[in-house]
Amino acid sequence: MHAGRRLLTAACAAGVVLAAATPAAAEPVLTKLGTLPTATNSGAYGVNNSGVAVGWMNIQNYRLAVRWAPDGSATEIDRSAIARAISDTGIVVGEKGIKAARWAPDGTATLLPSVREYCTARAVNDSGVVVGDCEDRSGRGQVAVRWNIDGTAQILPMSMDDASSAAYGINAAGAVVGEVFNPNVGVRAVRWNPDGTVTDLAYPPGAVYTIKATGINDAGQISGTATVQAPGQPYTQRSALRWAEDGSVTVLPSLTTLDSEGNAISADGTVVGSTDDAQDRGLAAKWAPDGTLTTLPTTGPSDTSGYVADAVNDNGMVVGLGNGTWAMRWTEQ
Repeated sequence: MHAGRRLLTAACAAGVVLAAATPAAAEPVLTKLGTLPTATNSGAYGVNNSGVAVGWMNIQNYRLAVRWAPDGSATEIDRSAIARAISDTGIVVGEKGIKAARWAPDGTATLLPSVREYCTARAVNDSGVVVGDCEDRSGRGQVAVRWNIDGTAQILPMSMDDASSAAYGINAAGAVVGEVFNPNVGVRAVRWNPDGTVTDLAYPPGAVYTIKATGINDAGQISGTATVQAPGQPYTQRSALRWAEDGSVTVLPSLTTLDSEGNAISADGTVVGSTDDAQDRGLAAKWAPDGTLTTLPTTGPSDTSGYVADAVNDNGMVVGLGNGTWAMRWTEQ
């Protein structure tokens, strides 16, 4: 399907609300988002403040970029594509084939200029500025890219000693966050400022080798993940992080000494991601502004693995993946 494809108008049945195993009074409501006929699996990567979610769905031999309406019904955006984020103005970004792509609210697709062979758009702000990364097979490493409103591509700066970079989030002011790899240091989290300068984000206590920033809100708070070694322990674990406006970093609590990840952040500083329980099962997780950890509901006691929260809007709606198979949404009551 070519880049000028419009949105299909036929939508599938609305999402089905699933009861949690032992619902608490204020527990979020879990919904399996709607599917299109013959779909085998799906996942949601982004959600805007109107409650419109985007992601992907596999149908036969195709992977589709998909949009879910607030009622949970699914609509195809494009084929051989993945939708990764949606702005409050309805702009969707992701990739189509090997190209970064932007879809206008009416569904019109634009393939963004490539600075390497393969490109992915990962985030977009309400002004239409897009960020992501590109890489190829010629020996040049992955590079973080910003696509400006006029569509021009700009490789985000890194030092001469750095080998690769990637961008994962952008806020209204144009501040971008992501990661930079240096073979002598490892992966570190960075913020590319609107004035063109680059800031290395603070390392949390015990951080070793890998640290990345995944999202940034308009206040400048940042979500992320680091590989951390606890004092006196021989092992490392991935830990969810939040950087405050002043640059200080907090390691967010986990259920156990196993892994957790911070994937996105809302306007009030709520971070969402995943955390492993004592049985090493992945659960979708939410950390409140005060750091309190809440695991999000699953579909039942026998279905408690393969859950991850990938995005959150400013109303507390969370989307992601459930049981490693289907796009899910968690809504505050």
